[in-house]
Amino acid sequence: MIRRHVDFARRISAWMSTSDDGGGAPWYEVLNASFPVPEGNQDTSTQDRTHHALLYVVPLNIVLFRAREGSALYEPNSSSKLIKAINDTRNIYVSPGKGGTARLAFSNWLTGLRKDKEGSGDFEIVIDTLRRIMQVVA
Repeated sequence: MIRRHVDFARRISAWMSTSDDGGGAPWYEVLNASFPVPEGNQDTSTQDRTHHALLYVVPLNIVLFRAREGSALYEPNSSSKLIKAINDTRNIYVSPGKGGTARLAFSNWLTGLRKDKEGSGDFEIVIDTLRRIMQVVA
């Protein structure tokens, strides 16, 4: 379960750090990614690997992030508008992190296991929510 949570956080971090293929880099900046790891050297399961050249490694199951400068919900020293927009969707919830960041932590035993009738799962719910809030306010 812990490995699944770490892998899930790393997938979200990789999505937030990628510009191509509908990634979240135009809108988000990951603040606790330690370093890029060349593809093929990830410590994640085959199922969770992305198609991107780099995977930004976040420690454990937490992604600290903020809106990228120039995006609709950017605030210089705060993420309160971003946090409110995400939490108002009632799809996912984030909390304030240190230094004006948004904190996304994965700890529910079902995270990464659920699929709906169309085959979408937790990962799609998270990125769809994060994508939608930026497109609505833009």
